[in-house]
Amino acid sequence: MQSSTYPEAERNTLAGIMADPAFARIVRIPTLAWQEIGLIAGCYVVLIVGSALAVGGWAPYPLVMLVHVLAIYAIFTPLHDATHGALSRHRGLNDALGTLAALPLFPGFTTGLYRFLHMEHHKHTGEAEADPDEVTVATRMPTRFLVWMFLDLYWIRWYLRRVGERPRQEWMGAIGSVAFFLVWHIGWLLSPYALEFVLLWLIPQRLGITLLVYLFASIQHPEGVHQRAQPIQATRMMRGGPLVRWATLSQAQHLMHHLFPTVPYYRYNDAWTVAAPRLRDHEIVWGRLFGERPQPKHAGGTPASDTQMLDAQVVAVEKVGEGVRAYTLAPVSADAFPAFTPGAHIDVHLGDGIVRQYSLCEAFDGRQYRIAVKREDHGRGGSRRLHTGWDTGATVRIGRPRNLFALGVHDAVVLVAGGIGITPLLAMADALHQSRTPFVFHVCARTPEGQPFGKQLQAAAYAEHVRCHYDQAPETQNNPLRDTDLPEWTPGQALYLCGPQGFMTHVQAMAARRGWPADGIFTESFSAGSPPTGVNEAFEAVLARSGRVLQVGATESLLDALNAAHCSVPAACTQGLCGSCVCTVLDGEVEHRDVALTDAARAAGQMTACVSRARGGRLVLDL
Repeated sequence: MQSSTYPEAERNTLAGIMADPAFARIVRIPTLAWQEIGLIAGCYVVLIVGSALAVGGWAPYPLVMLVHVLAIYAIFTPLHDATHGALSRHRGLNDALGTLAALPLFPGFTTGLYRFLHMEHHKHTGEAEADPDEVTVATRMPTRFLVWMFLDLYWIRWYLRRVGERPRQEWMGAIGSVAFFLVWHIGWLLSPYALEFVLLWLIPQRLGITLLVYLFASIQHPEGVHQRAQPIQATRMMRGGPLVRWATLSQAQHLMHHLFPTVPYYRYNDAWTVAAPRLRDHEIVWGRLFGERPQPKHAGGTPASDTQMLDAQVVAVEKVGEGVRAYTLAPVSADAFPAFTPGAHIDVHLGDGIVRQYSLCEAFDGRQYRIAVKREDHGRGGSRRLHTGWDTGATVRIGRPRNLFALGVHDAVVLVAGGIGITPLLAMADALHQSRTPFVFHVCARTPEGQPFGKQLQAAAYAEHVRCHYDQAPETQNNPLRDTDLPEWTPGQALYLCGPQGFMTHVQAMAARRGWPADGIFTESFSAGSPPTGVNEAFEAVLARSGRVLQVGATESLLDALNAAHCSVPAACTQGLCGSCVCTVLDGEVEHRDVALTDAARAAGQMTACVSRARGGRLVLDL
């Protein structure tokens, strides 16, 4: 099955960044970059010359050990870029140089083997079992220090537990890598140069890995924050300016790597320059290299959502409409929940890596949160799981409130809700009533019985501001709103709109006819956005190199089918944003649904396996 998509606001933001012509230049990879070649060559020179100087007694061992640690730490960067095809646009050269860079750091590892490990980290950042790097964040001291020092051994164990799920060619290569790893260590330790091996490579290598894991993994990712649910908050940016960027080989801007994995390390700062203006409306999680990592504040003064998840208890469950239940949540501990502002939502963790976002539907009383969930039997499964698994007394995990739909200060406000899209607007109505801001609240549903929170609206202190509209009322001819229901726009007014996408498109068109400018309308879809799609149809994928024919079902992606057939294709975001899963089409027409590929790349036969599909029932792939 396809991976869950990023929330709509985040996906649209990232797509907008990638559409910038300046960004297209940033992701254009040269055949050879002097930054990459210089780093590999420099690290090898340091290791060889340093060893010669130490053996000859011409340099003190502590100095040699220090520069060896730094060289082993630094040579990871070309391997890291090669993993994403960002070292060279020539695939064979890219992978060969990446494997060369891996030798002093992880003997026996190839670019291909590390690519699988690292892509699993990208796809599942923050997910305890699925992310091979989450152990570097979740393990407590002093065990964490040992995990950092011997992470390569943990990776080998992690991979071997999954070896049966991997393509035969890959796992045979992986077994060869493990054999080389063992022979390398045993051979040197049994040789006459065992002491030199330990002093000049083994100790510096372990310290270099420790430094590497700390700077590249442990401090970069807040524990338990999932990339798929919070792509912008799952990775930190480090304070400290150019000096810190230089010392970390640009990993102070690791967020740029996780959002745009095909950008090489020496262009992270350029990517940040392009991305920063569009990211200003989202939480950016900032930290420092050492010591306490202070967190930014939400509007309302709450800490950012990158800190630990919140443990909550379901204290009340109430039916508030057909197929709609409201859940009241209270803190498990004595600590109060963080405050929030109207329009905010929380991430709800449902287990097995499933995370859904639900709006907070009442003004904060200092003690409890309330959400409402409509059961969608033909949805992605989150609402069904919540409806069947959440009862009074259940203990659940939620994220801290985030607000991408904040209520501003206006002279007058029009609220328009479609179905379950009423949830964020309820808190807004409370706030507008309290501030005595003139407003009208249009509530649309199919029937009075199906209207969520119908009884609450009747009893609300602002009931006189509520206007109800129903699809099946004869006078509306299945059209819940008429143009005349909306006032003509005047400066100082704002319209807040939430509901199904088709409903919102209808209301926006209506508002435009009444003179409303686009910047006077604020929207939030009640469901997570997904890549642009047509109707999914099954198709065949022919793998030209082997002649195998795969059947790609209507409910799965090409990437799903390739993975199920043990035909390994690297993938990071699985959203059509990063371009990691690009493959070449030899024959057949592609329905492109990504935002990663340029028109030239598409014309050259490239497609993203995660979201794009066949148009016409058959594709022949260069696989």
